[in-house]
Amino acid sequence: MNHGATYAGLSPAALLHRRRLESVAAVVSTATSAPGDLLIDFGCSDGYVLNNLLKAQCIPDSWSVAGYDHSGELIARARDRGLERAEFGEIDLNDEHTQVARPADVATCLEVLEHVGDWRAALKVLRQSATPGGRIVISMPNEVGLVGLGKLLVRPLVRRRPYRNFFSSRSRA
Repeated sequence: MNHGATYAGLSPAALLHRRRLESVAAVVSTATSAPGDLLIDFGCSDGYVLNNLLKAQCIPDSWSVAGYDHSGELIARARDRGLERAEFGEIDLNDEHTQVARPADVATCLEVLEHVGDWRAALKVLRQSATPGGRIVISMPNEVGLVGLGKLLVRPLVRRRPYRNFFSSRSRA
């Protein structure tokens, strides 16, 4: 998947993705910064969002950036971007014991939590991956109505155990 394709064109989804990226850029650019701070993008895919935040100069020059994703293939593509100040690594947000190399002063997790099987574990990883007083920026689609119902019903047909333990303590209905 080319992550940039979800931002291209005039489709409603692309417009929403671009608007979300603008909002994230505004939040990141207002973060109190100190030399050596770190921004981590969880679910970084192929590094598209980090690339755009760096190009837009939303991240101070004195900061480092890191991206984590579950897919080794996407991490390789992110590394191929050759972003200065950037490190990339694999992570499993479903494993609450997962740790990052260094905690973030700003952590982003954009349109990712709806894809993990254990959102409680993912939130714990995010919390543990932020410095005391650090910011965590999370976005998720608001899928309601027929679109949301359709995705809920079709996702198990396309993916193996897509909701992992999400429904273990509640009715799927």
